[in-house]
Amino acid sequence: DKTEFEELDDEDACDEFDEEEEEEEVRPPRFAKKTPAKRAPVRIRDEEDEDDEDDEDDDEDDEELPPRRPAKKAPVRIREEEDDEDDEDDDSYEYEPTPPRRDKKNKGNGPLFWILLVAILVVIVCIVAAGVLMLQSSNTLSCSGMLQGTEQTSAQVNQPANQQQTNPQQTGTQSAPAANQQQTENDPNVVKLEESVNDNGQPCVILNITATPHSVVTLQLPNQSDSVTPNDSDNTVIYRLTVTKDTFNPNVPLTESTYEVNPVIYRTESDGTTHQLTVPSFVLTFPTLTIDLEKPVENDEGIIMADKQNNVAISGHVDDYDVSVTVDGKPVIVYEGGLFMADYNMTATEPVTVVITADKPNYVSTSKEIEVHPYVYTPEKMILTVANDPTKELRVEKSTTISVRGQTLVGATVTATSDLPSRVVCGSVTVDGEGNYTFMVTMDSTFYGVSRITLTSEKGDRESGEFSSGEISFYVARAYESKDAFNSGYNKTKSYKEIGSKNPLKTIVDQKDTYASPSYGFRITAKVESVETRADGLSYVKLTLTSGESVIAINYGNKWDPASNIGKKYNLYGNFLGMSESDESVPLFAIFFAVAK
Repeated sequence: DKTEFEELDDEDACDEFDEEEEEEEVRPPRFAKKTPAKRAPVRIRDEEDEDDEDDEDDDEDDEELPPRRPAKKAPVRIREEEDDEDDEDDDSYEYEPTPPRRDKKNKGNGPLFWILLVAILVVIVCIVAAGVLMLQSSNTLSCSGMLQGTEQTSAQVNQPANQQQTNPQQTGTQSAPAANQQQTENDPNVVKLEESVNDNGQPCVILNITATPHSVVTLQLPNQSDSVTPNDSDNTVIYRLTVTKDTFNPNVPLTESTYEVNPVIYRTESDGTTHQLTVPSFVLTFPTLTIDLEKPVENDEGIIMADKQNNVAISGHVDDYDVSVTVDGKPVIVYEGGLFMADYNMTATEPVTVVITADKPNYVSTSKEIEVHPYVYTPEKMILTVANDPTKELRVEKSTTISVRGQTLVGATVTATSDLPSRVVCGSVTVDGEGNYTFMVTMDSTFYGVSRITLTSEKGDRESGEFSSGEISFYVARAYESKDAFNSGYNKTKSYKEIGSKNPLKTIVDQKDTYASPSYGFRITAKVESVETRADGLSYVKLTLTSGESVIAINYGNKWDPASNIGKKYNLYGNFLGMSESDESVPLFAIFFAVAK
């Protein structure tokens, strides 16, 4: 048995036993408590015991082995290493009373250890990422004015240019322009500009600015403080400057709808030198203001005239109440909705040009010019007409009254007079609020013939000379019911005249003051030469007498159509009215009846 023990242990292990140990009582071996991590050696020993289960002597010897002290476990570990190298040849391994203990340095890590390790790594990564995001957000210039920076080294900035130069597809004369263009794009002194729209729908520009190590980038903004951004790092940083386009608005009234913007950016290097960077320009478009002028308005003569006090009332609308409006350089008040009003006092004695201007920051200014005349009284154009049908409504047979109606100016005064006031009387004329007038013409019961009525209309102050007036004349007639009644009536008074051999036309004309009266009735024989309807609505017929003389007759006959009988000869019955207004050398007759000869 001792020999077998010596084969199991090496020389150092055998030296540990002395004589005092042999004299001690043999105590049963004490086995250390096994932890789950130390079960592997026990399982190995059991497998070896299963291989030699037929060796009963070995089992007995194993039970008689003295117990081992804890301090003597080193040989056991050494033996375990040797057994690992020669597991099959060394049969002494079967007699180990206790499994060897592993060194603490060789203990395995449990799953809890790995879970904690992964959790710690995740927390570290999140902290680093959050720090990077906070750094970037602190360097971001949004549309409200912050810078967004991307840190790069000089090599990174120049890398695209190197790639362009080494591109095998760029050969011959084509490679040089492309390389120059790429070099310009990557020039740290050239700012690249992009246009975009932000989330609020506002047009923006993005400026990519190269900031060298420990430099300061300064952007000048119109009507605002400069935007200053330092690069405190040791690396080159690309700042992305995103600014709303309206930040660059000139904020002054404009004369053109398009405005070219040249952003001004400076970079101060670490050595204190400052130079301006090259920045592309962009174009802003602005609306144009409008002026809707409502007053003054032109008069009937097409001019704008001041009132009696030489004042001109000016009013209109502009785009909104924020618009500034001036009249000849003097500001006027603009009310809600863009309404403006002003009084312009005319001091000149000659027409002047008044300029009305509207302007507003970031809008194109606009203006209107009006020519204003000093006050001079201009008579209002008179309106005076007769609405009656002259052959139907101004001619009566049995009746002795005629109602006359027409149109004149509102507020005008109308008077009517007859050329035979003793036999034909005109009543007073009334004018309503719309300028319609009416009056009555009354004839005595013995009156037959034609009377000339004259109307006069006036409006204003005659004494000051500031008034308007107008005049018009027309005929009213009362006729016999027939040609026979005509002859009978005038024969009774012996005032019936036939123009011919007995009464030459010349005699009638020479005594026109006598014969131009409804008291005389005439018969003339003549041929129709022509017919003309004039502005008064009457039909004027040119006739040629048998003597070859010419006369003009106003047709009051309601049964005769001379226009359809030109060239025919007729016996005509009527009154002598005097001389024609259009040609005072031609006698004028009023014809009531016509009979074919």
